[in-house]
Amino acid sequence: MFEKKGILLFVLVLGACPAAEGDGGSTGQESSTGEPATGAAESTAGSMPTAGSSSTTHAPTTSTTVAGESSSTGEACADVVPVDNPELFNCSLQDQDCPDCHKCTWNWDGNRMLPGEGGSVCMPVHADPVAMFEPCTYEGPGQDNCGENLFCWSPDPETSDGYCVEFCGDVDGCPEGTICQGSSGYDWGCIPTCDPFEPECLDDAEQCVLSSDGLGRCGYVPDGLVSAVGDQCYGVCGEGLICVPADTFGPGCEFDACCAELCNVDNPCSDPEVECLGECGEEATEVPSACVPPQEPDPSQCPPEGAEPNYPWCSSTAGCDEGWGGGNECIDLCFCHIECDVPEDCPVPETGNASRACERVIDGTSCVLSCADGETCPDGMVCDTEFYPGTCMWQLELEPGCAGG
Repeated sequence: MFEKKGILLFVLVLGACPAAEGDGGSTGQESSTGEPATGAAESTAGSMPTAGSSSTTHAPTTSTTVAGESSSTGEACADVVPVDNPELFNCSLQDQDCPDCHKCTWNWDGNRMLPGEGGSVCMPVHADPVAMFEPCTYEGPGQDNCGENLFCWSPDPETSDGYCVEFCGDVDGCPEGTICQGSSGYDWGCIPTCDPFEPECLDDAEQCVLSSDGLGRCGYVPDGLVSAVGDQCYGVCGEGLICVPADTFGPGCEFDACCAELCNVDNPCSDPEVECLGECGEEATEVPSACVPPQEPDPSQCPPEGAEPNYPWCSSTAGCDEGWGGGNECIDLCFCHIECDVPEDCPVPETGNASRACERVIDGTSCVLSCADGETCPDGMVCDTEFYPGTCMWQLELEPGCAGG
């Protein structure tokens, strides 16, 4: 996966607020505080609502709780027969393949252990179930009071309280206003997104912070985490701020990266000595950016003029969250991952006549544009002959003139 590093993009992915909020997510390298985490798994989504992870794990649970009404039967569920959960993963969160009156949920109780680390278990649906985004709590691992296809998202690792969210769907994804949050290969749940310029979150332990994909996500931010312009940061800052590298921040940053004021075209910088710049150094847009001294445009963040619209432009540092490619000291080759099963799943290029293919290139299969038989690549792409022979790729020249020989 490519890690974005532009002005807008030096933020920890705060793994995942409907019209109002949400977040979560952490990496095995960093906790939600931006500091190294112990034993945490790598994040794919964003800022973790828990401040690290614990070595404590919970054994699979057998429950005798009385459940509420089951939509699978349409009848009230009472005196539910206990379900034995002998394995680490006992059921599918997407398929919801547990017996009637049960739901498949995380073997988690909102503590410092992350969802997924304890596996999945079949648990009775609560007798008085709580709806999505309503307050919830845990009575034990997997034992929350959320309804079917929901689990209790607990942002504060010090409590077992939170609010109910849906599980991420493997096909339909998440409801509008939410985003799938996860890490360590697990899709935890559909966490609300939020507006970083009008922050509002469902849990008092959360702040609306900016993730690397430009979305605001509500996530657990411990007291004392960087909260002022110029403070050192490790990918994430507090509300209203964005983490940028020292050379982007300019004078006043004594660390590798510092927090800068968040801005966009509708929310100008409070300091007249700095500017709100767009992603490629142009004037500010609606996209969240950073208040920094005037910058020279960074070509590694900017697509070529007239680039093919149906295949996202990328470099190894920007353009898409997940891509593949390579290169050398002279050129950087990149192609954004577009999942597919057959070539017909891939977009038809608006320019050129390269043939579509579906090939295994990263974790799964991805769309590929072939120029092996002399086809013309889409505008802005090159037909690579060295690293990915016969494949159309986005190419960034790292040193002017070097790609031309």
